[in-house]
Amino acid sequence: MIITVTMNPSIDKTLYVNKFRQGATNRVVDSTLTPGGKGINVSIVLKQAGEPNIAVTLFGGSNGIAIAGKLAIKGIRTEQIMIPGESRTNIKIISGTEMTEINEPGPELKEKDIAQLFTVMDKYARSGNIFVFSGSLPRGIGSDIYRRLIERVKSKGAIAILDTYGDALKEGMKAVPYAIKPNIYELYEYKYENFDGVIPEDYKEFVEKCAEEFLKAGVRLVCVSLGKDGAYFNDGKNKAFCAPEVEDKDIKSTLGAGDSMVAAIAYSISHSMSFEKMTDLAMKSAAVACGEIGL
Repeated sequence: MIITVTMNPSIDKTLYVNKFRQGATNRVVDSTLTPGGKGINVSIVLKQAGEPNIAVTLFGGSNGIAIAGKLAIKGIRTEQIMIPGESRTNIKIISGTEMTEINEPGPELKEKDIAQLFTVMDKYARSGNIFVFSGSLPRGIGSDIYRRLIERVKSKGAIAILDTYGDALKEGMKAVPYAIKPNIYELYEYKYENFDGVIPEDYKEFVEKCAEEFLKAGVRLVCVSLGKDGAYFNDGKNKAFCAPEVEDKDIKSTLGAGDSMVAAIAYSISHSMSFEKMTDLAMKSAAVACGEIGL
């Protein structure tokens, strides 16, 4: 069984604008309201693939009720931890192939909320189960939470996949997850505190070196998403830079592409797929997401 954990779920309001102009009046041609959060996105993709999974989420307020309702409509099994406050609303503005995001911080968690989360983890943490920990952290919680959760489920024989960034990634790595999937920007931020956001053209050697360091630390699979350049995979025995399987002209939105890749990795581990089949599935899943508007 695959269990996804979304610490900071959201209602994603996506606005479609023909030519978005900052500082000007923009006309919306279409809009959608969908449940959001990286773990939730992974659950949606797994459900679409017919893979049983459980979405563990921390909900709050009317937005939280709306998120739970939308997941139920999609037929996704959930473990709902109700918390005080209001789950966040995120605004996504899509214009052509570009997306602008405006994300709220979300509610502030208390220690009792975290205690409930650990109780749910203990319910499913056992050999053969796979946990996907992904996304940002809400307020009131330490950056070590993913490390603590990974240590907890690993101690009971479960597998952990981590997809996050910043201090949460640095702390999470201390628990040595089975697999990680930072994107190229998150990888540079992980290595360089003063990273200026500009990716060098000759980044491949850097990516390979970082992957080798992660593998040496005990991680079993490293995937680095590279945006328009595809992704890099390394499991210690095999490694490959994989080109994207969708042309720029066919990209409608990159929303959820990385999460689709994580879903494919979790699915591949669950089904003991070969490295070649795993990378192929991951790239095809990301391409499908890029060719669609929303998950």
